[in-house]
Amino acid sequence: MAKLPNECIQNILKYVEKEDYKTFYYITLINRQWCQNSIIFLWEQPFDIPDNFKNRYKLISIFLYFFDVNQNNVYQTTSIIAPSFNYPGFLKKVNSDNLAKIVLEWITRNYSIKKKKKYRNNNNNNSYRIKINLLKRIFKTNLTNSSFNLKPLKERFNLIIQSIINVIMERCTNIESLYIGNDYSNNSEYYFLENYMEEYLLKYDLSKCFNNLITFNCHQSNIDPIIFLKFSIYIRNITSLSITISNNNIFDDGKLKELVQLIDSQNNLRNLSIRNEYNADMSLIFEAISRKSNLLQKLELISHRNLKHDEANHLSHCVNLKELILDGIRINEELDPLFINSKFLNLKDLRFMKIYQQTSSEISPFVTMITNNGSLLNYLHLELDLNLNPNLLITISKICLNLTNFIISIHKGEMFNLLYPLFDNCKKLKLISINEINIISLNENILSDFINHILICNLSTLILNNITFSLKGFNGYDLLSNLRGSKIRIKFDGDEFSKIMVLSLILLISLILYVYKRFVKFFSRNLYSTMIFKSFYVKIEIENEGNLNELLLNFIGTQNNRAFFKPISPIPNSFQNISSLLIKSIVLFSFSPSSSSSTFSSSIALDTSQLLYPTLKNDMEQDYRIFDKNLKWNLIFEIIKKENLLFFSPLRFDIELYYLYNCLKMFEEYEDKWSYYSYEDTM
Repeated sequence: MAKLPNECIQNILKYVEKEDYKTFYYITLINRQWCQNSIIFLWEQPFDIPDNFKNRYKLISIFLYFFDVNQNNVYQTTSIIAPSFNYPGFLKKVNSDNLAKIVLEWITRNYSIKKKKKYRNNNNNNSYRIKINLLKRIFKTNLTNSSFNLKPLKERFNLIIQSIINVIMERCTNIESLYIGNDYSNNSEYYFLENYMEEYLLKYDLSKCFNNLITFNCHQSNIDPIIFLKFSIYIRNITSLSITISNNNIFDDGKLKELVQLIDSQNNLRNLSIRNEYNADMSLIFEAISRKSNLLQKLELISHRNLKHDEANHLSHCVNLKELILDGIRINEELDPLFINSKFLNLKDLRFMKIYQQTSSEISPFVTMITNNGSLLNYLHLELDLNLNPNLLITISKICLNLTNFIISIHKGEMFNLLYPLFDNCKKLKLISINEINIISLNENILSDFINHILICNLSTLILNNITFSLKGFNGYDLLSNLRGSKIRIKFDGDEFSKIMVLSLILLISLILYVYKRFVKFFSRNLYSTMIFKSFYVKIEIENEGNLNELLLNFIGTQNNRAFFKPISPIPNSFQNISSLLIKSIVLFSFSPSSSSSTFSSSIALDTSQLLYPTLKNDMEQDYRIFDKNLKWNLIFEIIKKENLLFFSPLRFDIELYYLYNCLKMFEEYEDKWSYYSYEDTM
């Protein structure tokens, strides 16, 4: 069998998503060559393996083995099987939070007090000795399993993580991405994990390990700015930098000079994200941004509540931006250089999120911004008050003709019509997401009108309050049914306590409803069908050769979300020797439960405006059906041939439950009972 060159295999594997660990694992089982190439990708970011991979903690044992190799102790115990590859050499991404989680998982699995067992068979005893010998060699002590368990968790963690970091610093020379997170910043139980990575970054020489670093994300609270200074000395090719400023006590007098030095030292900085959680003085940062204005292609500013005039002016100099994200800023006249004077040459992605805007000026600053920079936009995200920005959507529909994704906050259903010009003019629009909708303001007329406008454009995806509707292959009736049936979620505003109280109330109501439904289901099975549907009949008027005949049917059961009726009246003689059939009307009757007479108390005519008829064949016997174009109902009948005559024999009539449900709500005596519906198959 001919072998593919390794370059070809690696080019093939580039099309597999980096997070698809299962696929890479299965590829390693093909043969040795595919294994050698797949391992490279599988071990690029091993610390990002999801929690549901139950054996991911075994990664730590492999790194501990390589720590032992670094200490020249590998051959002291022959029971440890040497790995087939230099796995740490493939590492390209380090995530401090994920690494801490896996180390804690390894400690819990192997050396927790709960793990104390009597090792009675040889296999378990051998496994036990392997682990203890490994720990003895690593920590050069007469450590036992029991003594390790008695150590505080912090000390155990520090012993293991020190070895892992040593391996990373000594053997991992291809790291391209470093993420220092803050998952444990507010966790009192694991307080010692908050700044653990900082200690080693200050201690080790970074030039060998991070020489190829291109992505650096640092969101740890209370980070020591000296780390930025070290990075600026040893690392010069970062292309993506993301920093969170979370403690103003550290970044006060120095005014972020170490971070400024890090930004200035990078020769190829393309993406920059700054989160200002403590409202620190950012003047020097914006000056540094201005100095990188010709290089920057993506700029994200979060929680910069009070941007100054000079800072906005620095932002306007970044003329080569392709993405601009402003999150949590306050709109005022200080931002005029950005909103009114800026002209970005290649802007494709523009996002204004959590905008603070109190008053509306004569001309909305967002209208000016879109007019100057909207012609090339593909992605637009606006979280603002449309009442304060009149004519904004009209401007977008005229300027942003290349728009493919549009996200907007609209609180009232009555404002949906403001989107209609976009559907008419933005022919490339594929996705629209509408957030913060007050569902009380939505009614069927608004939704129907909205859907009619959606269907005339090429839109493929609709998102309402984070619920996604695919528009491929849907007609208006199907989409309207889906919108009716979905419970569009409401986005809560207010403090965390209010959110918790509201969510708790929703959970309590859901639990009560669940218990109630289970109770009704147990004690009143099929109550819906037998007690309510039994009182309903269907009458069909059929014309054959000028003769009008009535066909009466009663309910027999439900199945597959449809209700079924069977004929109860005799077949008239006029249905003999039929040549054509024409349905004149279909009427749903309600027989009054309280009435002793055999009269019908209420009736409603079903829609017969869109009927489809079969072609009758007089040379064979078969089943036929007359049905509504939207499949709301079907009439199934049989043509029986006797001698030279054709007899009409009705078999059944079925109707869609949702359509029937809407009909039932029109009966006054059932209006309260049919505020919602559910059913169980009885056939």
